[in-house]
Amino acid sequence: MARKRKAPKAGVTIHAGDTVVIPPGQIRMSLKREMSSGTFSRHGIAWFMQSIYFQGTSETPAGLDSQLQDYLDAASSILESSSLLNDINLNSEAGASAAVDRLMGRDDTLEAWAMRVIGAVGQVRAAIADNGTLAAAWAMNHLTNCRAMLLFKQELEELVWRGYQVEKKPDASEGHTQQ
Repeated sequence: MARKRKAPKAGVTIHAGDTVVIPPGQIRMSLKREMSSGTFSRHGIAWFMQSIYFQGTSETPAGLDSQLQDYLDAASSILESSSLLNDINLNSEAGASAAVDRLMGRDDTLEAWAMRVIGAVGQVRAAIADNGTLAAAWAMNHLTNCRAMLLFKQELEELVWRGYQVEKKPDASEGHTQQ
């Protein structure tokens, strides 16, 4: 005789031997609520950002080139889908130069940081090829900071701005000045 299972009040119960199939695209994680299929706990936000920061990072030096290629591909994808650059052929030398010219001084854009990531990947690869330890360390630091800004622009900027705006300021009527 089969054992009758008690239905959960909420959520999903998975028993040993059960197969769970989640259709592609059903679970979407983002700190932007309109893009996410759920919400995070406080610890979930830290986990999500950690997964984004360390996604594709190599566990050993031997995997560095693959990591650099992943960074390059992600940044290139941003540029290829950008409305700021849709009239430029990014696969030509002239187009790449035109994109650089258009994005110079536009550090307020996601595309400018994607472009910087691409340039920094090139610097890292060149320094490694030249056996320039100091230059490679510098270039990798530069790449890390450019990628951090790219991730900030993608995931955090809007949320940080909203939090900054909501922060309570002292009331001028209480004898304090607003900053």
